Amino acid sequence: MKSFHDYASLKTTGQLVMDLGSISTHICALVALLRNYDVHNNLSTQVLLWVLVGTVVFQVLVAVGLYIFRTLDLNDEINHRVANRWNIAFFCSLFVIAVLETFIGAFEKFGMDHVPMLGGNGTSPH
Repeated sequence: MKSFHDYASLKTTGQLVMDLGSISTHICALVALLRNYDVHNNLSTQVLLWVLVGTVVFQVLVAVGLYIFRTLDLNDEINHRVANRWNIAFFCSLFVIAVLETFIGAFEKFGMDHVPMLGGNGTSPH
């Protein structure tokens, strides 16, 4: 029978793998944005660009945190309170990432023509 620590490590590894998959999706969306749209002259594309970059950086930080969290020995009761706080923080972080993925997924499905226009330069590709 596996210990509680083994179970928690497997759960954290699963979260880490999902986060890494999400990072690759956001990098692909970032590349598509940079290739297909004029990000220098359009405020809407600039905002989406910074959302994508910020999301990727945030996800890398979460991935590093999850990787480090895996090493915490949960068989020792002293670590339970710390682990509980980190688990809540990671859950909230992954929820924020899921909400951002919904926004980015809408961009990927419908393109920039459906992003609200923030500047007067239009949203057409160059």
